[in-house]
Amino acid sequence: MAVHDLLDSALAVVDDVVSLRRQLHQHPELGLDEAARFAQVCAATLGEKSHVTLPSPVMGGEGFSMLLQRVPGAMALDR
Repeated sequence: MAVHDLLDSALAVVDDVVSLRRQLHQHPELGLDEAARFAQVCAATLGEKSHVTLPSPVMGGEGFSMLLQRVPGAMALDR
């Protein structure tokens, strides 16, 4: 068996393992209705200006946790 054949076989196995891990660790997605309802509850409970909806998350958990050391807050991610 040539080196290229061995590499192709190894990559196929890795690809299968990665695919299987993705299937095993899938989490059900929240629908847009749940995210919209969460935003409504936040606004009703804490006031309209107490939350911000971002087009996409810009800060990971570690960075946000540093921010929370200085000001109170919460993060909810939708997809």
